[in-house]
This record gives sequence, C-alpha cells and structure tokens, in this order.
Amino acid sequence: MLDLDTLSIVLTGIGLIIALTYYGLQIRNQNRTRQAQLFMNLYETYRNTEFKNMYTEILFHHEWKDFEDWWSKYGPIANKEAFSEWNSVAGYFNGIGILVKKKLIDMSMVDELLANTIITLWEKMGPNIKEGRLSRIESIESLPPLHSNFEYLYHELIKYRKQHPEIKT
Repeated sequence: MLDLDTLSIVLTGIGLIIALTYYGLQIRNQNRTRQAQLFMNLYETYRNTEFKNMYTEILFHHEWKDFEDWWSKYGPIANKEAFSEWNSVAGYFNGIGILVKKKLIDMSMVDELLANTIITLWEKMGPNIKEGRLSRIESIESLPPLHSNFEYLYHELIKYRKQHPEIKT
C-alpha cells in the first residue's frame, strides 16, 4: 500500500506534468496569435491603396525590353518616383521573405492572401533584380544579394504550391 509521502510525491508529479502541458499549449497558442497579428499587419500594408497603386503601376504600366531599357526608363536618375516604387514593392516582399525564412509567418497564410501578387511580381521584376545584382558591388561580402529574400519567397511559394496541389489559384 502507498503511504502518504509517496502519494504526495506522485500527486505533485502529476500536477507538474499537467501544469507543464497547459503552459506548453498556452505558449503555442500565443505564438500562433502573434504570427496572425504580424501577418495581418503586413496584409494591412498590402491592401493599402498607395501600395496597391505602386505594384499595379509596375505590373501593368511599366514596360521594358531588357535591363538597360528598364534602367533608362525607371532607374533613379530617369524616374525617381518609379524607382522608389520599385524598391518599395521589392523591399516589402523581401521583408516577407525574411519572415518566412525565419518561420515567423506561415507559408499557408502567405499563399492564401498574397500568392498571385508575389508570383506575378517576381516573374516580372526578378530578371531585372538579378541583373541589378550584377551591376551592384556584390564583392562586398557584408551586403546580401539585392532583394534575395523576395526571390527566396517566390521559390518557397512555388515549392509550397507543388507540395499542396489541392490549392486553387
């Protein structure tokens, strides 16, 4: 038969296990809530009229043959406003790429709300961003490749969609 001391130790252990399990579930729930809040803050920028105007301008109004043509029309000297819009849009998605890479936001949320825009923007902007990397001083090791996390986001999104064919665009 169990004596009072043994019973006390067993009950304390059970109580501790229950408390740790509850705490773990609370932490997981808080992390999911923070992740959702972060994503909604990002989504608020995305749905902002000024931001939509910027990426719509790039997608539907900017036309170029190659990097030199783009640079002569939309580079910082030729068209400061267009160049700022370009960098704002690329920088925004570069930031989302960092958050995905660090697992601070879930790819399923990115896919559901931003996929079409990310894919079409990278496919239009990506070749020029890659070309721009060549003209930038990439030999300085402290500088990451220009908008590399935007590119990462695009590739991860494509991979995610291949792994989840049930997703409709």
